[in-house]
Amino acid sequence: MAQSTPVRLQDFAYEMANSAPVRMQDLADALNKATNAVPFLKYPPLPPDPQPGQTPKFPNQIPPLPDSNPVDAWKWDFATIEAFKKAQAAKSEAYTGKAWMASESKWKNRVGKGWKPVRVLGRGGQGVVGYWTYEGPDRDKKTLKDVAVKQAVKAGPTYRWGDGLEKESQLLHLLQKANTPHIVRMYRQLYEEVGQQTDEFDHGIVHRIFLEYCPGGDLHDWLGKWMNQNKPIPEYELWCVFQCLARACMVLDRGSEDLARQAWVGTEIVHFDLKLENVLVGATLDDTEHRNTPSYKMSDFGLATAVPRIQSPFWMDSVSNTGTVPWYLPEQVSAMNHAALSRYFPNERPWLSAFSRSVPGRQFGTPSNIWQVGLIMHVLMRQPHNRSPNWGGLRENDPDKLQCYTSNMTTRLQTGGNTIGASQDLEAEKNPQRSMYSKGLRSLIAECLLINPSKRVPVGELVVRSANHIDAIRIANGTNIGTHAPYQEPQLSQQWYSNKVNGNPANAPQNQPGGFPLAPLFPQPPAAAPQDQQAGWSFTPVFPGQAPPAPRPAFAQINPAAPAFNPAAAQFVPGRRLNAVAPAFTPMVAPAPVIQSINPAPFVPIGNNPGPNPGPGGPLWPVPNPLTVIMLRRSKLYGMMGGHQITYQLKDLTPITRVRDVMDELIKLGVNTTMVLRNEAGKAMQPNMMLGEFQIVQNIRGTEL
Repeated sequence: MAQSTPVRLQDFAYEMANSAPVRMQDLADALNKATNAVPFLKYPPLPPDPQPGQTPKFPNQIPPLPDSNPVDAWKWDFATIEAFKKAQAAKSEAYTGKAWMASESKWKNRVGKGWKPVRVLGRGGQGVVGYWTYEGPDRDKKTLKDVAVKQAVKAGPTYRWGDGLEKESQLLHLLQKANTPHIVRMYRQLYEEVGQQTDEFDHGIVHRIFLEYCPGGDLHDWLGKWMNQNKPIPEYELWCVFQCLARACMVLDRGSEDLARQAWVGTEIVHFDLKLENVLVGATLDDTEHRNTPSYKMSDFGLATAVPRIQSPFWMDSVSNTGTVPWYLPEQVSAMNHAALSRYFPNERPWLSAFSRSVPGRQFGTPSNIWQVGLIMHVLMRQPHNRSPNWGGLRENDPDKLQCYTSNMTTRLQTGGNTIGASQDLEAEKNPQRSMYSKGLRSLIAECLLINPSKRVPVGELVVRSANHIDAIRIANGTNIGTHAPYQEPQLSQQWYSNKVNGNPANAPQNQPGGFPLAPLFPQPPAAAPQDQQAGWSFTPVFPGQAPPAPRPAFAQINPAAPAFNPAAAQFVPGRRLNAVAPAFTPMVAPAPVIQSINPAPFVPIGNNPGPNPGPGGPLWPVPNPLTVIMLRRSKLYGMMGGHQITYQLKDLTPITRVRDVMDELIKLGVNTTMVLRNEAGKAMQPNMMLGEFQIVQNIRGTEL
């Protein structure tokens, strides 16, 4: 048919009927030619034929990720992210929560046959926790009848690249060797797979861990029951909570509740987010300690950190915003320009004022956990009840707000400086009859809340004193304190053991189903270590009589001008252990370009990742070798003092080095999300910058180093 010759539709149908089979696109083209004499009848070109197995992509539908470990295999542009956020905002939380629990049948690592989803226990922008119960015919024979599944996004359209649940899983792995009822148990360790796209916490790459279910909820709900009754919490109940949290602090301090065991030398674990919502109320126990009372457990170790042996001001500032604002430590809010303080009411933290602009003995460690435990106990003891600390703010003359004062109840309080309390605490100290609680409880809480970390009550003394008060109350009530058996870790079936990480590893059956492997980050302890410490560590322990470990060869010294660490020249730092040595911090000077070597050994592809692909859309993008990174660091006081520029050089990058591996090395060197990368590094990190990482920093002056 000639293009300029109009034809009848009958002729067009006859021609198509006598021709070979054609595609829909050919039909549309022919129809356009046949009707070109009438412009308004032209048809737009049809979309290409769908490939077998593919589903149409609607405008509001996010394309699913490949079934692999696609750390570098995908990226999102801003338009897609905004469309995703709008679509998720229109969904009901109740609907998406049920949809997520109903998707369990599609998981690679399911809860198991016979397990029924009950409800969502809690949720956030990047994570969710659900409750499953076993309803099989042999329920009465099962030791474990309830389980909580925690899921978090590792990488997705509304979440910058992170660790997911890796760090929390590793810390729970370490702490549960203590066989303690005061740390939430992990039944199965880390599983990684692609989310089912039911909500924003279920897109992209997700992590799951299987945890102990606590029927009593958390202390936030537990306090609400007393608030609804308009009754104060009995002192015996407060001592039980205090004792459990003190023992949990001891586990973070030394990996055991044994008072005779040596604490970890040079390394301490700080939770950073202890609050009512992160203390769970477990089942009632009939052991020697609890005697038909619930066990209170620390949970949510996503922000917990093994603090370094040498805490530089730069590192301490990096954790100053870790946690929940009302529960920040004095070690964190140590300057008047902290983000937690109001611009117009800077006295929201009473230890900062025109006459006191710093925190004495600033250091992070076990005393940090003790301070937050003391703040939890003060919130529970306060009348009227309130679920969070009252720091005042807009109500400058609020009589219930927390303030600094010097107490005279004990020798430690008399010599330890300021502590934290409300007006009712000062009145009770002057007249003990004004408070229904004993002096022993009030003084011990005040010793936990001392501003100076080195002056706070030691964790061992906290455990002993709280236990003695509990025994005194029980004896006064006629209870025989020696009639109960010690606590024993429950025996579980084979399916709940994943690489021997839950409960007592020695009790785990053989041939356990494997979970997501946790690669050891540090070497094993020496052979001279006790037998119960011969396991993978999340940090490098230092045993008594052993010198601190030398820096790993793979890490370049950030400050080349600083002298090497010499144990003989170390000095005691206030707030640290007496048997731990730490050198004085050397201020940073103008360094030469830092040379960092990445392990040249090739990375093994995971899942269905095919390996190196030089294409721009491939799962692994080529990274220049060596890679020069120019980093601009934000200065203080909004750039008025001038920023500065540091150049790093990464070398020994292989053709299959992942962008994620480069990013990890940069973070270790001090490059964080508030800094800007230039040149080749900026191009390599472009997808990460789209997701909010390494954003451009304002107020930078080009001061070359």
